[in-house]
Amino acid sequence: MDFFRISKEDIIKQIKKRESFQGGNEELLFWASINGYNDIIKYLIEANREEPSKFPLQINKYWNLALRYAAKHGHVETIKILIDADADNPSYDDVIINEDNIKINYTVASAPGSTRHKERYNYLLLDWIYDNCLPSIFEMLKNHFEKKNNSFHYFERPVNPESGLYISRWHIIKFKVSDLRPKPYTVTFSRSFINKKDFKVHIKCDCDIGKKNIKCKHIKDIISSRTANIIAGKLDEGEEIKNTEIQDESRNPKEKIIENLNTVLSWLQSTHKENEPEGINQGKLFEYVNDN
Repeated sequence: MDFFRISKEDIIKQIKKRESFQGGNEELLFWASINGYNDIIKYLIEANREEPSKFPLQINKYWNLALRYAAKHGHVETIKILIDADADNPSYDDVIINEDNIKINYTVASAPGSTRHKERYNYLLLDWIYDNCLPSIFEMLKNHFEKKNNSFHYFERPVNPESGLYISRWHIIKFKVSDLRPKPYTVTFSRSFINKKDFKVHIKCDCDIGKKNIKCKHIKDIISSRTANIIAGKLDEGEEIKNTEIQDESRNPKEKIIENLNTVLSWLQSTHKENEPEGINQGKLFEYVNDN
């Protein structure tokens, strides 16, 4: 719907009548956020709060698009209005945003557990704002998210020193290991950065021994480069940059296993063991940390 063909007065009249707009009320919200039409945004929010069933409005739709539009166009007051209406809460719709001349694809699903962990979600959102908005807008929203969640502290994305490209903060590699039973066990290696340079690696296995936080033979085989029983090496969300190479089904599965194994070993070679099995919670068998 071309809102420029309608006067602001007529738009407000339609909102007051609780008559939804063609294409959804969110389309009007996005348009108003781009242009900083705060009066229209306030009327939209009010109408939805008073009669949500008659006048639906998902204010954080499409990965907080209204908030991102307002931020990209530098509308500080609009940002404040949207935040007060919870437009900064995570949206649970997966969105992929490909932008030219940007080093990464912004993908809500690219951080494992991003829709379950607000911190990961906030990192992705602030990454986009960092790349697309004025520094003052970024600082404003960074401070907002850090104040809203005391355990969240934004840090810039790590960079691959060889390619100069950004590295995902979260990277998971899973290996399926056969062990004379119908269903193979899964050994999971998770790397997560704790700041721009340093990361931790968590290892766990879903076999009975592994569930007791004991280093099982499946883990020992993998970290010792014994691949005979590995039947698959699957890279989950969080692959560096575009997440495409490792999913190429035309490649030899054994090559994928070796590549994933080498990646895991490279993580461990630059770390030291921080914790023994005792005291590791939430299924984390071992925790290694690098502190360059």
